[in-house]
Amino acid sequence: VEGATWYVAPTGDDANSGSSSDEAFASFEAAAAVVRDGDVLEVAEGEYGGEKNARVNFQSGFAMMGDVGKPLVNCSGVNDRHWSFERSTDSSAALTIVGMSFAGCVGPNTISPGIVVYGGQGDVSFSQVTFADCVVSVAPHDEETVSSSFELTSCTLSGSSLGVYSAESVVVDTSYLLQSSLYIQGLSHAATASVSVSRTYFNQGAPWAPDNTEVPFDGLLGVRNVHDVELSSVSFKNFASEQGSAAVTIIADKARVHSSNFLNCTGGSPVSGISTPEVGALSIVAPAKKVSGPYVISQVSFIYSGGESAAGALSLACTTGECFAEVDNCAFSYNSAKDAGAILLRGGGNDGGLLNLESADLRFDSNEATDGPSGMLCHNTGIPPVILWSNCTFLNMEKPYSQDCMI
Repeated sequence: VEGATWYVAPTGDDANSGSSSDEAFASFEAAAAVVRDGDVLEVAEGEYGGEKNARVNFQSGFAMMGDVGKPLVNCSGVNDRHWSFERSTDSSAALTIVGMSFAGCVGPNTISPGIVVYGGQGDVSFSQVTFADCVVSVAPHDEETVSSSFELTSCTLSGSSLGVYSAESVVVDTSYLLQSSLYIQGLSHAATASVSVSRTYFNQGAPWAPDNTEVPFDGLLGVRNVHDVELSSVSFKNFASEQGSAAVTIIADKARVHSSNFLNCTGGSPVSGISTPEVGALSIVAPAKKVSGPYVISQVSFIYSGGESAAGALSLACTTGECFAEVDNCAFSYNSAKDAGAILLRGGGNDGGLLNLESADLRFDSNEATDGPSGMLCHNTGIPPVILWSNCTFLNMEKPYSQDCMI
């Protein structure tokens, strides 16, 4: 059964029926009172402000449709600004938002969510949506047996943070994040959850507080507790951490990063209370399993990254079990850090993690380290990493790698 179609417009009246464009509501508060699962809410062009548009609670899965970029929800100037989309636990209705713009929607402080999606079993998707100075949290469910997805397509985030929790599948495509952060976390027991980010541009970051901790993650992209991650044709630029985050941190069973680039990504010093990846650009950490991987980094460039971190460009960590990684056709240029100018390989640990790395066609040029090799450092407390590589070039570097890298 098709749902009803409702209308809201700045020129409307909350005393109207909301059932046609001529009878449109004036506020989202009035619309939220009637919208049910499967309905459509048509949003007219114009700006929506004031308390009735800044504190809104929808309790259904529906489609909110706007003409791209023309409807603007402006939460600024209202205390305790908060939008929530709360679906009942047994609802399979999807939530779809298209063509909307949101501005200034934050909670009591700058890292608290001002837009929250939770509950239900249906999928969630944002398409051609703009968030400016907003904090958004999407948590479709918290049940192991529920499979739902989240999609972010052709969206723009400016000065905003987006956290996605417990989705079985996360797809980000053709989006632009300026001074913004994306944090994705699966359920701790998620064995099949996947994340795909493609054709997306990240430039600078914004703080986000995962797990309600007081110490925020301020990287460009953070992914943890998922099975499979793929980054394809993604650009990460002009990042500087203030909380010890890398530009990108991945904790997953396996990952593939290809046809992407990191430029001028500076990691911060370690911060008390948060696990720091100790790298400027990309940190990949294998979970505590017997076998993890493969972790594949292919056709990726790392340029002018590092800073106060232990490694300038790339960190691969395998602290337990056996991990498999491949790095090929990558370029590392003008990266600098404390312990390793370009790559840090971490094996060993109390359980004797073994990192197996195959590398081919790598180019290292003018990387620097203050306390270690300018190219690659192998750091372990147990079993050293095993490395097989071919056709690697080192230019303008005094000490390409540490002796314990069993090359």
